[in-house]
Amino acid sequence: MNHARILSIEWVALATLALMSSHGLAATTCSIAATPAISAGYAHVVALKNDGSLAVWGKNNTGQLGDGTTSQSLSPKQIGTGYKAIAAGKGPDTAYTLAVKSDGSLWAWGDNTQGQLGDGSTTAALSPKQIGTATGYLLLAAGYYHSLAIKSDGTLWAWGKNDHGQLGDGSTTPSLVPKQIGTDTSYVAIAAGESHSVTLKSDGSLWAWGQNGHGQLGNGSSGTDVPAPGNVGSGYSLIAAGKYHTAAIKTGGTLWTWGDNSFGQLGDGGQLPRSSPGQVGTDTGHTAIAAGYGHTVAVKNAGEVWAWGGNLYGSLGDGTILDSFSPKRIDTGYATVTAGNFHTAALKTDGSLWAWGDNGFGQVGDGTTTSPVTSPKTILSSGYSAPDYVAPTAPSGFTAKQAGAGANLSWTAATDNVSVKGYFLYRDTTLVASPTTASYKDSGLAPSTTYTYTLAAYDGSCNISPSIAATLTTSSDTQVPMVPADLKATQSTSSTGVALSWKASIDDIGVTSYQVYRGGTLLASEAQGNVTSYTDNDPGMIASTEYSYTIAACDAAGYCSALSAPVSVITPQKLTTTTSTIANLTALAKTISKVDLTWTASSAAASYNIYRNGALVGNSSTTSFSDTGLTASSSYAYTVAACDAAGLCSAQSAPASAITLQIGAADSSQGLSDCLFNWAELNYATYFAPRGSQSQSDGPYYWRSYSQTSAYLAVFSGKLYYLGPASSNAAVDLGAASTWYSTAGCQ
Repeated sequence: MNHARILSIEWVALATLALMSSHGLAATTCSIAATPAISAGYAHVVALKNDGSLAVWGKNNTGQLGDGTTSQSLSPKQIGTGYKAIAAGKGPDTAYTLAVKSDGSLWAWGDNTQGQLGDGSTTAALSPKQIGTATGYLLLAAGYYHSLAIKSDGTLWAWGKNDHGQLGDGSTTPSLVPKQIGTDTSYVAIAAGESHSVTLKSDGSLWAWGQNGHGQLGNGSSGTDVPAPGNVGSGYSLIAAGKYHTAAIKTGGTLWTWGDNSFGQLGDGGQLPRSSPGQVGTDTGHTAIAAGYGHTVAVKNAGEVWAWGGNLYGSLGDGTILDSFSPKRIDTGYATVTAGNFHTAALKTDGSLWAWGDNGFGQVGDGTTTSPVTSPKTILSSGYSAPDYVAPTAPSGFTAKQAGAGANLSWTAATDNVSVKGYFLYRDTTLVASPTTASYKDSGLAPSTTYTYTLAAYDGSCNISPSIAATLTTSSDTQVPMVPADLKATQSTSSTGVALSWKASIDDIGVTSYQVYRGGTLLASEAQGNVTSYTDNDPGMIASTEYSYTIAACDAAGYCSALSAPVSVITPQKLTTTTSTIANLTALAKTISKVDLTWTASSAAASYNIYRNGALVGNSSTTSFSDTGLTASSSYAYTVAACDAAGLCSAQSAPASAITLQIGAADSSQGLSDCLFNWAELNYATYFAPRGSQSQSDGPYYWRSYSQTSAYLAVFSGKLYYLGPASSNAAVDLGAASTWYSTAGCQ
């Protein structure tokens, strides 16, 4: 019977609660009020509906249906309300049912010849009966004549028949009432066979006890009963117990079986028993497991049902009555399964209920006793919200960085088919936190120590992802840097922007960064320890508001100094400029290294900011500006903004561009250089127009003409000559060409 998987959400919840409580941490909200589930007994079925009521059907000779009669029911009938967990016993003529209500109380009904109901008697009950007054019950498992339970505090309880030590108390004495087995508080899953018991602890270890005639305990031997829990292995997440065999799923989704194999129920291709866990194939992805009298059923790969073992009554659901010694794929779309002695029932992800196999007592629930039913058959199409058994993906990018005596942990969030609810974070083997975001700051670390952090995500149904690890070795350094001194804050002339500066801190292994705080909130972390300034340009800062700043120095070990003495600054009152954007900007290259700018005045402007290629290069109180120190033959783009007396400026103007003059030789066989020639044209009115008219025909000169002025220039034997517009006059000797080159800036 698949008691462990039926209540998988509950047992994962308990795992979480037990782990967290053992370390003094607050419990996560991982409990489920009413878990949809299904449990098959010898020839009856009990199903837990969404509303907490039970649907029951099948054989009822001992009152196992709980309807107050001993009449069988060929189709589901509803009984009771407020239930959250169930388990159906498999005794051939001693069947019974266990249940837990939402308040944690224990209820039972059906056969009680061995005290398996736990009410202190051996009298059967035809209707649900509360067992004692204790609460806190969470998980249940029902064998043939004995019962198991786990309470919300992680303790294990057992009662009923004990001839093979199946109660686990170290004796073979039966108990008519629930009794605690040992003092351990880390039990998270249970399963019961005919006379053997299996459990899981929160660390993934598997424990078994009771009858071992077929090696069903998995301890490597057979024939000798074990009256107390014995460790079988580790790394397990799900368990199921058949009559004489056991099946389990490990955390990686692999499937393992052991015990009796007369019908091929171990799925290893043969019929030989096995007294130690053996892996079935190499597949992973198994999410549910159930074990009957001689058959086994599993769910894997997001909903595929696989079955193997005895099939005389069609319990495999493959359309035949032939046994199968290896797993066979039966159908898809399933969330969980349960196995009775010779029949199977399952819940699909769409909330529908299906069954197949032996139907001699109506245990398939189709309204008949036609048997066998060799293929899955719909019994109920609604009322069951399929539980979510899909675990989140593993988080990734997990890093651990020392922060003094603590560690800053961060990771990339996991994903889930529904949603990730939080994370379980372990330091070594200790659960230290259950954060809901993708970061956590640990504390209390020792120097020169290696820590391994393990992280797993969980969802709202308490499915847990694969884990990921990060290792951190703390530094031997424990010295804290000195507090930075002389922190200064300077306000800007606009409504936002504060410039901070401070003196460098010192540390035994060196300061690696500074943390800047505004109003006690971390604003930035300057990555370089030699940077002792920071500008807060947050556009969200409010004008006319006081802001307080502090800083701390940090070293490579993550130790940070105390915060510096605070400094405050008040942002200026916000002003609105009345200046308009300037117009008619012109740029004229005057020499190889200078450009003259002019523009039309802007209203209310007190000054103008001049920008060259986007960078501020000067300010002028007039409508002109000379930009000097430029590179010859280079292009420059200029814009200008008008500013008012408060320092608020308009938008920048449309750009104007200029190319500086080209450098040329002072004299050449070709005469006048481009630089001087261009300069002369630009300055014609100043230097040459007063010279009068000259004749082009005079002198053996290489003339260069100006089409706009009909004048000419030439250089010959180191001198500059000018020829005016009239062609009858002689050229004028203007003196040494070098002097003119210097005047023009063409050197």
